[in-house]
Amino acid sequence: MTGAPPEQGRLACPLCDGLVHTRVWTVTAEVIRSGLSREWGARISGDAFPAPSEATFALYECEGCGLHFFVPGLAGSAAFYQELMATVPYETAQSRWEFGQVARQLRPTDRVVDFGCGDGAFLRMAKPLVRQAVGVDRNPDAIERLGQAGLTGEETSCSEFAQRHPEGFDVACAFHTLEHVAEISEFLTAVVCCVRPGGRVFLSVPNRRRLARQNGEPLDCPPHHVSRWDPAQWLVLAIRFGLDLREVRFQEPTLSHVKLLYRQRLDRGYGRLLRRPAPALALRAYAKLLVGPTRHERRARRGWYSRRDIYGHAMLAEFVRPSP
Repeated sequence: MTGAPPEQGRLACPLCDGLVHTRVWTVTAEVIRSGLSREWGARISGDAFPAPSEATFALYECEGCGLHFFVPGLAGSAAFYQELMATVPYETAQSRWEFGQVARQLRPTDRVVDFGCGDGAFLRMAKPLVRQAVGVDRNPDAIERLGQAGLTGEETSCSEFAQRHPEGFDVACAFHTLEHVAEISEFLTAVVCCVRPGGRVFLSVPNRRRLARQNGEPLDCPPHHVSRWDPAQWLVLAIRFGLDLREVRFQEPTLSHVKLLYRQRLDRGYGRLLRRPAPALALRAYAKLLVGPTRHERRARRGWYSRRDIYGHAMLAEFVRPSP
């Protein structure tokens, strides 16, 4: 669905302030709420998701930087995440690809802050490797569990934390947090403020160009996700917030997603050639011949898929705050 946003004229992009008029897709609050219940067993109250069932969220694309963002940008409150995380658990360090990517680059002298730290899976990994590791999150239950685990965390906003700790850290991380934030500029200003000149910033988000992505995934809609990112936005972000973009890395796709991609390609080729659907058994057999576990692992280890714009779930950008 495309067209101009009703009654609002042209919108400003929350990342680059560029003007926006292209509407990509719409979804109602009722569809999101029912999807969270059906797929995740999450019962979200009206206080935690303050939108009537008929309320519509429109996804727009910025003409300048390409960011996709929802209007209205209803970001989840602390109450929303308390209710959601009662049935949708935080991911573990072992299940998050980017945790290991960053942990391998930490130094013993580093002071590290993790914004949107959740239950502290990354902090548990980082704490033995660095001088200091601190988490920031708005979910009081998560911060309480951090304390019980012997980890340091603060239940506060990013801006308030930054005001208390200007240039107080060597490394700032935000794993899968940007897509949850409506006020992107306010959030990133706080993150950069916390890092000393010469320090590093690591940001990861879901890659909207990932294999097997569907528009209607309820966790990829408000109030959980209010924006969707692809690789083009990292350089824009660096310029806007005075950072040097050092590197972008991509999670490789899973074997099951690669097999699905190959089956779809084979099916299209078969249909064009013979003008009828390919037998499902034949598709599975050909896909298995094209890529098995060993070949997939070898290709993924070399970044073979992402070099061909075949992406897994996440992407990770590393920035440096320039010295004066």
